[in-house]
This record gives sequence, C-alpha cells and structure tokens, in this order.
Amino acid sequence: MSTAGQHAAPHWYDPKRPYYTPMPERTPAAIRAELPAELRARFEAEYEAALEEARRTYDLGRVDEVVRSWWQTVWADRKPGMEQARELGRRWLASRSRPSPTSLASSDSRSCTRSC
Repeated sequence: MSTAGQHAAPHWYDPKRPYYTPMPERTPAAIRAELPAELRARFEAEYEAALEEARRTYDLGRVDEVVRSWWQTVWADRKPGMEQARELGRRWLASRSRPSPTSLASSDSRSCTRSC
C-alpha cells in the first residue's frame, strides 16, 4: 500500500469529530507560524505597514483588520480540502474570462421560469 501523497494528521485532528476545525490562536506570531512561506511574506508586509500606520495615527484599527483577515485565512487553510478547492478555483478562473454583470443579469432572467 502506497503512502505517497498522504500527510500526517495535524495535532488538533480528532477522528471522532472529522469535520471539526479548531480556531487558531489569534496572535500575529501564531498566524505567521502557520502560513506557508509565500503567504508569510505578504502577511509580514501588511502587518508591518499596519504597525507603521498605528505609530503615526495612534489607531490600531488597521492592525486589527490585518490580524483578523490573516487569522481567517489560517483557519480556512486548516479545513480539509481547502487547498484542493483553491486550486480548482484557480484553474477555473484561468480557463474562463470573467462574465460581465450585464451578461449575468441576462442569463439569470432567461433561466428564471417561476417566481421572478
């Protein structure tokens, strides 16, 4: 039996609750530690820019926004199948042009047969 492509279960995985995904710690250090290198660089740049803004304005609003946004990203990345879903979305977007709002509206009106 091949184990190629299989990964060890994360430390928080509970086979009795396979759909449970615990929330990560909501600190910049914890978020940074869970991000892959290519995302970690983006997080660091956004976080540093938010800290610089807070130093100038004495307002931590942007720091909180950055931490919240990246915390949600880390939590979503813990969900089983998230990377596959993201890759599917990338391939779908690459294979199609984005529809215009007017083409969406006209296709919706054509497909609506009841209650429209």
